[in-house]
Amino acid sequence: MSLLESTTSTNAKRKSPNTEVFSEAKRSCSMFSMKQEFNNLLSKKKEFLSRQRTSSLLINPLRTDENPLIPEFSNFYRRLSNAPMASEEHAAQLALIEQVIQESIIIEWPKSVEGISSANEVVEIDMAPLIHRARSVVKCRTSHPTMKIKVCAISQDIEGPLLPQPKTVEAFFRASLVKLSHDGTEPRQVAGRMILTQREGTPATKNSDQNGATVSNGKLIASQAASDTHTYVLLDRMGERGAKTTPLKFDNHVLCATFPEMGVALNSMVDRRQLATRYAVQVEVALNIDNKLIVNHAVLSHPFLIAITNDQTEPLLFSIFWSRMLTTDHTETSEMFRESSTIPWAVLQQAIRQYVKAQIVQARSLHYHEICHVQCMILLPRVLRCKTNEELESLELELYGDLKCIDGKERHVQLRDRLLAELVLPSTPIERREFMMDKCISILDMSTELQHTVWSWLFRGTEMLQDVGHKLCPSPVLGDKKGTKTKKQMAACEEYQTMLSLFNKGIITFASAFTVRHAFRDHDVTPGDAMVVRMCDENSGFFSFVFGFEDGSRDILRMGSLSSEQIKDFKQGLPEVLMDEQFPSKFSCLIKIEPDDSDPNKVAISIAR
Repeated sequence: MSLLESTTSTNAKRKSPNTEVFSEAKRSCSMFSMKQEFNNLLSKKKEFLSRQRTSSLLINPLRTDENPLIPEFSNFYRRLSNAPMASEEHAAQLALIEQVIQESIIIEWPKSVEGISSANEVVEIDMAPLIHRARSVVKCRTSHPTMKIKVCAISQDIEGPLLPQPKTVEAFFRASLVKLSHDGTEPRQVAGRMILTQREGTPATKNSDQNGATVSNGKLIASQAASDTHTYVLLDRMGERGAKTTPLKFDNHVLCATFPEMGVALNSMVDRRQLATRYAVQVEVALNIDNKLIVNHAVLSHPFLIAITNDQTEPLLFSIFWSRMLTTDHTETSEMFRESSTIPWAVLQQAIRQYVKAQIVQARSLHYHEICHVQCMILLPRVLRCKTNEELESLELELYGDLKCIDGKERHVQLRDRLLAELVLPSTPIERREFMMDKCISILDMSTELQHTVWSWLFRGTEMLQDVGHKLCPSPVLGDKKGTKTKKQMAACEEYQTMLSLFNKGIITFASAFTVRHAFRDHDVTPGDAMVVRMCDENSGFFSFVFGFEDGSRDILRMGSLSSEQIKDFKQGLPEVLMDEQFPSKFSCLIKIEPDDSDPNKVAISIAR
């Protein structure tokens, strides 16, 4: 007989001693196996949380509709609730049911992303934010993260071969912003207020009506109950008697509370200045199961940082990016901040591939040749530290597992060129300092120390693609607030390109000079007709313009560069530089560098006029 059914009936017939011993052993084994299965579930949850961390960077992205925990917890909860147990094991069974429900509670941060799946359709990815923007007002123009709290054990009763489950009478969710201590101790201090932001043009009641989310004393609340519930036990217990209660809500068939467009506001001015402070959303969950079991639990989100101003974004992202690639839990250790902290290239390669997209979800992923370019920027100092051919040979074996560079005085150059064209072994360890702290060396002359790190170069390039305020690529009719637009202006609007659209089309690229040289050499592109626009790797925050080869050369590229700040001084930004400036205006078309359809590791060259 299952635990949550009536247990008044008993067996009148007495069993023989041997049968009783056998049955008792069987029952104990059943409870023992249930606990073992639960421990296996906890291991899977730990793996899930680790994957959730890296999914923030779109490393092995986690689709919300493929959450492996939902069927595992749901099926186990139903089997455990229906398992016949001896009366003396009811307490243990009840305790295990409570634990299962508690451990099945997770926090999701859904975001719609295109270009991740093989079919390139829009999918919902679990992307816990690394940085939240502090707000003080509800109304806003920008989007904010949506948070979902799911109880994976409690699934929707649908037709099919499912075992029955105990009735969920009430569900209560309350989220607050807390500051995390460095040693992970409790209690956690409330750090500010939670806000449900309202996008301009959206009715104020829309989100509340759809999701049942409300704000109470700086905390977000969602109260749910079965349709036939009239007495609300949980609201009394949680001190929220006035809270609005909605019917039970489900997402992907599991019990869920949704807090859409969620914002945060800090209380302390001291906290506003301490960029290293880690925060989390703490969610209190209370569940009334069949009016027989009240389950209480608190769950923490992954740590995040809070930015007050835009100029804080780079130092904040710098402080959390590396740690999010590591498989550490809430208590972040000093190991992740050591210069020599390492991660395998397989992980960093994915993070680099999705670096731009993780911050601008509408952006494309970096192409193979662009990743090779970043790889060379990271590893070139290792090459240059080698003083002999033996050291170079040893390094090449370490990076690739084989030797392709032949003996000669330019072996350093050969290994550099291999780094620009071929990815190293996935197991190659990369130190934090190599990616985030060491100054780059010029790939062109292989000797000049540059003023930026690989990290800052990628960040600045992404910032240029975001083009906040559209100063690099202004709209052709920007500022024309009134009046009828001419046909020419309308046509210009329809053809209007942004920095992001130019990047997505392969017109603006993170390609190396090595790739560009091959584009001009190996394809039928007349140097006098076409040019390349790329992120300059000699100067962070600059555009590099390549106009083919110098006269009489098939090696030396004719290049020039302009900073993004200089380009912003032009009224029409980059388009004006390309079309009206004396030298660039001589080039009638731009070269697009994209992956080859037959081999993504190779490039396809085309012309945009």
